[in-house]
Amino acid sequence: MDIIELAEYGVIVENNPVVVDENIITSYCPQTAPKVAFTLLEMLIGKEKTYEVRVTMGYK
Repeated sequence: MDIIELAEYGVIVENNPVVVDENIITSYCPQTAPKVAFTLLEMLIGKEKTYEVRVTMGYK
């Protein structure tokens, strides 16, 4: 299914690696897994703590 077909069903397509819509997080490929994980972590524990985890794990 391509973007035009999705639009016919009312889907709003965003060309971003990770998209958050309320409590739903989506991404477009497996390479975005860390970004999805950090996004979820931020929703759970906040930006400051997530930043600490990111730096500790070697992500900047």
